[in-house]
Formats: sequence, structure tokens, C-alpha cells
Amino acid sequence: MRKKSNDHPVFALALLLGSGWVLTGTPPVQGQASEASPILETGIFKTSIRISTTVRHWAIIGDHRDEDAWSWAPRLKFNVLGPIPSGSQFSVEFFMPGGRPWVKYDLRTPAVDAGKVGNLEGGYGIPYNELRAIRETGTFTFKIQIRNELNGANTTAFAGRFIVKKFHVGPDLPKTRENFEYYVDHDWQLPIGYCWYPRPYRSADGVDYYDDYAPLLAAFWFKGAATTERDFAAYLFHEGKEVSNTKSHGHVVNDSAISTAAVNSPYEYLLARFEFTDVFAFARDERAHPGYYLDKNPGVYEIKVLRQGRLARVLRFTIGANGKIADNGIATSNGILGPRLVFPADVLGDTDGGWDNLAWRTEALYGNPLQGFSLP
Repeated sequence: MRKKSNDHPVFALALLLGSGWVLTGTPPVQGQASEASPILETGIFKTSIRISTTVRHWAIIGDHRDEDAWSWAPRLKFNVLGPIPSGSQFSVEFFMPGGRPWVKYDLRTPAVDAGKVGNLEGGYGIPYNELRAIRETGTFTFKIQIRNELNGANTTAFAGRFIVKKFHVGPDLPKTRENFEYYVDHDWQLPIGYCWYPRPYRSADGVDYYDDYAPLLAAFWFKGAATTERDFAAYLFHEGKEVSNTKSHGHVVNDSAISTAAVNSPYEYLLARFEFTDVFAFARDERAHPGYYLDKNPGVYEIKVLRQGRLARVLRFTIGANGKIADNGIATSNGILGPRLVFPADVLGDTDGGWDNLAWRTEALYGNPLQGFSLP
């Protein structure tokens, strides 16, 4: 018995490349001392890294607690591809602007079998009075490390930087003048789009997924307050002619979100995933999966996304003569795991509010700009 696409199996499992870890290296981060450490065989999904803030509605100023000033501390989560070697321990260390050590989290590192996906996080669930919260903003750096007491390994798996900004919350009164919400600027995410179809895999109970068909998937980041999946619809065009859309034949789901505590904040980010349920990379049994088949229709395609009825994103890709999505090499050259191919996306209209349309050049992947990625 094979699952159909609208059964929505655990999505992370559809990212699998197969067993084993892959080589990834990270360039030195500006403002942080370089380390002469070997390149680690890691299985970090670089595009899964999410750095955000937790805001505390008081701050330690000098030697006392100030109830009228807010402060923040960092949080991080990411996915890894197993196997994780026995005895391994992941940690993340954050540094202040200028490189001064700040806070370090030892991450609860699960046992992950070969070809499986593990979820790691740090900075979550910590009592407010134990947070090493600060009020500074600016450019901070971090490094994800893995050590293993069994074999003596201790090296950096990923290093990067992120920019923290703030905005005032509440009335403009003397008592509330230090009430700031702090957030990580992710504007660099907006012009980076993803297009792929899930790889086949077998679940623990022996059920095969996506071995006889594979639907077309795409994902985009959006900025702005109170955004939900109902606000979006994606439309697929081949050689200028519409062939499907997610409004009639598909789904839109929240793949990931980076939120603030403030209501209706314009500084929130949502990764929306679109599934075209009648567009297939291939289908061995067309009677079981009737629809549009990419492998039989090579050529140039466009995905256009409407947000609240207004054109917000356009992504272009090509189906080659072999019936597959033409790989532009961006994911491969940047060590990005999983079947998701990376494409430039046009950010159109004003539904994202104000954003830095040049941030991707220097801040993509937390200060590790994408090689081979460019926008018109």
C-alpha cells in the first residue's frame, strides 16, 4: 500500500538524500577569529537553521532588575541528517558584536540512524531568570560545534552571523521608553525560492512513499504580520500557459515561521510550502494519479504566487529533456542537503512591507552568501 501526496507523511523524511553524512565547509565569518580546524563530515541542513529571539519583559541593569526595560536572548534550531556518530554532542556558542563570548548551549543530541532526520534546538524552555539576556543590538556571530569524547573530535560544523534589530512597543511614555521587541532580521530569505519533488523512501513500518509518483513542491519566505496559509495561492505556467494552481488542486502549509511576541508585527517571517496535487514529476500509474506530467512536458516553467490576491513571487525553472528539474548547481555548490533546489525568486509588490532587497548578497545563510546565486 502506497501513500498518496494528500496524506501528508512527516515532511522532514521526504528530504532524505540517503544514508551517510556529507562534506560541508563554512567560510570564515567576518569579525570572528578563524579556526584552523578540519572540515567536519556533517549532516546539517543549512537551510533549516533558524535563529530567533526570546524577549524578556525586564532587564538586569547594573546590579538591579529593571521592570521597565526589556531584554532578549538567542534561540536556535536546525535539522541534521543521520547517522550521528555514537557519543557525539552538538553545542552552539554565541558571540557579542566584536567577538566577545556571550552564551553557550549544549544541545540535546538524539541518536539518529543513517538516513533519518534529527531535530536539535537550543535556548528554548529556559526560565526567564536564567536567561543571559541583553539589550544590545547589531551583528552577532555564532558557531555550531560537535564534539565526541570517544574519539577526541571537537570542531566547528557551521559558523555564521545574524543581525538583531528592535522596535518600540506600546505608548510613548517615560515608563515604557525601554519597551523594545527584539528580532533577527531575515530579509535575506525573501528572494530565495525552492522547487523540488520528494525523494522515495520507506517508513519504519515498511510503507513506500513516492516510489511510483512524486508531486511538484515549491516554497518561499514571506515577511509581514498575521500571515496565514489562506493568504496564498501558487499558479504554475508552462511556456506561458497556466497548467495548474494550488487554489483548485493543491495545498499551502506553514513550513516554518519566525515570529515576534508583539501583535501585528511587520517583522515576522513565514516559509510557505506549496504542493501541486495534480502536477507530477512522474507517475507510473496515470490512472491512479491523473494530472499533468512534467517528465512528458520539458521546457520553461514559472511559479507565480498571489498573496492576498496580489502578485508577490515569481520563480522560473526548466524541465530538461530527461524529464527532471534542471539543476542550476546552487544547492550543490553550497553544500545544501536534500532534494530542494535553490532558485532566485522575484519579490514583487508591497505585501512584504519594507525590506532590504540587497541583504541576500552578504547575509544569506547567516553570512555565508550563496555561490552562483544572483538576481536581475
